[in-house]
Amino acid sequence: MVARAEAHTVLGAETVPVLQAEDVIGLKVQASSNDPRRVALDMADVERLIVSRPGLDLGDHFRL
Repeated sequence: MVARAEAHTVLGAETVPVLQAEDVIGLKVQASSNDPRRVALDMADVERLIVSRPGLDLGDHFRL
């Protein structure tokens, strides 16, 4: 996951690694599984990521 992170420049100078959306989705699903109080917020974040990035590689896991 970290190896797939892409470097992005922020504030015009600093470079930070940014995870791919698919990896963030996986982390959100895991976090909500570990703490049911997070489900609503994490699933809303997942939905927003899926809708805003039509080219996501979701394999056969999701059907929209």
